[in-house]
Amino acid sequence: LAAQAAPNKTVTKEYLSDGSYYETVLETEVQTRSYVRGAKKTVTYKNADGKSIWYLTVTADFYFDGSTSRCTSSSVTAGSYTSTHKILSKTSGRSGNSGWAKATVGTYMGGVHVTDVTRTIYIYCDKNGDVS
Repeated sequence: LAAQAAPNKTVTKEYLSDGSYYETVLETEVQTRSYVRGAKKTVTYKNADGKSIWYLTVTADFYFDGSTSRCTSSSVTAGSYTSTHKILSKTSGRSGNSGWAKATVGTYMGGVHVTDVTRTIYIYCDKNGDVS
């Protein structure tokens, strides 16, 4: 059996002009000599107080061999933490060495749909098994 790499996790933040932000967490849990399984990238939208509003996750498996890599599966999960935001649609896909997930989130005030935002996230694996 090939040795498995230790879990890896990175966190980045993208701030918006109103103080709210997108927090991105990248996790790589299981890696052998030729596969990355269950690599996960989650983007959580948080308000200026740091309260989580909604999230979008892409989970993917990859094959790599030192000269090339490819995404073998990709899936999406998305959800809302508040009653004022609803996931209107979600989808996922893969192409070459990348997987992606896309969601449209609606904002509601007094039960009335006032606006929505669409977010797409990507996860990549290079020929050496490094995920980004």
